[in-house]
Amino acid sequence: MVPGGMALPDAFYRPEGADFAATALTRGPWGDVQHGGPPAALLAGEIATFGDDAHERVLVRVGVELLRPIPIAPVRVEVTALRRGQRVDWLRATMKCQGKTVATATGVRIAVRPLDVPAPHCPPVPRLPPPSTTSSFTFPFFPEPVGYHRAVEVRIVEGTWDGSGPVGAWARPVVPLVAGRQTRPIEAVMIVADAQNGLCPALPIEDYVFINPDLDVRLRRPFEGPWVGMRSRSVAEPSGLGMTMGALFDAHGEVGSVAQSLTVMAR
Repeated sequence: MVPGGMALPDAFYRPEGADFAATALTRGPWGDVQHGGPPAALLAGEIATFGDDAHERVLVRVGVELLRPIPIAPVRVEVTALRRGQRVDWLRATMKCQGKTVATATGVRIAVRPLDVPAPHCPPVPRLPPPSTTSSFTFPFFPEPVGYHRAVEVRIVEGTWDGSGPVGAWARPVVPLVAGRQTRPIEAVMIVADAQNGLCPALPIEDYVFINPDLDVRLRRPFEGPWVGMRSRSVAEPSGLGMTMGALFDAHGEVGSVAQSLTVMAR
């Protein structure tokens, strides 16, 4: 429920044949278009499960290009193999909506092979405080009562949400990506990783707009949820360029990294 008693949809998408019909929970802060997280998750999930040997391989990198605003409408994802190797796969996913290509993603999968390794020579980075140490935070910049901000739970455990510095937070989706099936771990990561830009603003949001046209996620091992941790920082340059970057965590510690390019404008 949202304030006023309005019921929420049960998922970000509902399956419709070969399509995924977007619900209002995909709505971002820019009007009747989707937030980047759910489409990125669909692309990554389809890449991760492509082929009969998908269970033997781990998706270690996903690079998403958000080519144009994605309407809140049915989308379709198709995956093709750029190259299938004995140890490494390079795969490409394309998302279409209303007859247009709206997003693409390139994924790298590596075959799992058990290996004895010595202790790491680089010490682990400090862990994030657990999500239980603070209460939930709701993104305040969504103009509509039902949208992406109602479908994720966020807990800020380091820093503050005010555009003044780095932020450490945990987040998790509270509804499935696709109705009727369990959200895959990589999909949960992608759903919330695209929110890093809004979680750690590069500049005060009342004065500036910053939009990410891409999303790059790298993992060094399979992610274990449900909470996705991010320790993030953002920078904006006088050229109108910027970047948001951070480390990704799960309950076992650091698991990867996330980065977004930014186009920055004055309001």
